[in-house]
Amino acid sequence: MRYDEGRLEELIEESADLQTDGMKSTRGALDDLVEITKDQQAHADPDEARDLATDRRPLVGTGAKLGGALAAGAVGVGALGMVSAFAQGNVNVQALQTSASVENLAVFSYGKALGLPYIANGNAVIKAFAMKTMQQHAAHAQAFNAAATKLGGKAQMNPDPVIAPKVMAMLPALVAATTTTGPPMVVALATTLERTAAETYSKNCQLMNDLPSRSVMSSILGIDVQHLAVLLAVSALLKGGAPQLIAIPTNDAALPAAAGSVGFPDTFFPNDPTYARPPEEGAIA
Repeated sequence: MRYDEGRLEELIEESADLQTDGMKSTRGALDDLVEITKDQQAHADPDEARDLATDRRPLVGTGAKLGGALAAGAVGVGALGMVSAFAQGNVNVQALQTSASVENLAVFSYGKALGLPYIANGNAVIKAFAMKTMQQHAAHAQAFNAAATKLGGKAQMNPDPVIAPKVMAMLPALVAATTTTGPPMVVALATTLERTAAETYSKNCQLMNDLPSRSVMSSILGIDVQHLAVLLAVSALLKGGAPQLIAIPTNDAALPAAAGSVGFPDTFFPNDPTYARPPEEGAIA
């Protein structure tokens, strides 16, 4: 494996620029979201607030009906298909907390990966990507928690309760893996986590019916989609038996024809429930 340290630093800087731009948009949207949701809660119908504790009728969002489990704590508003102000605030907090739990799991997983000898002492490009990506996920978790606490919720400092046990179950195999078998396994895990984050935030964009809410999710969504695209390309090269092509600068002429499209398999995310986490999954009271 070869790499040009200067070019690698340039690419990392480009990734950092995308992160900076995305987080600027996120911070502005978070402030707007807090103000809008507080205003909605202040004008909520007290009867709806009382019903919230027991009523688990489906939440009807912008063009999509969601099941009762997905809409825990939300109240449908009849034929109008609108979300009540009080319920929408509750769903926003849940979505923010669950999003933070997904980010926490990513931080934990990248940290574990960087401690594995075949990553720590292996391909410099993969290692640099993992280090920078872990830092970015930590910033995302902080942003989601900041909004949740401003809305009166608690900061979610734990990983997603459904996915975390599955990751923990994989750790012994990752530790026992070799320099040949280990990197593809780590990349596969990271790919799953990045797709989980991306599809969760894509789904949240549909659940939240105001622009600031969607802006929060979409700004971080764009960053995690970039992570996913890189990992899909790296995974394809590893599976194709060409780890030497994971290099900086890239030997474009040696790349397979699919290299330009393998990182973007979906025009639209399918919101696969295998990946997209429901808002209440990582929520805390």
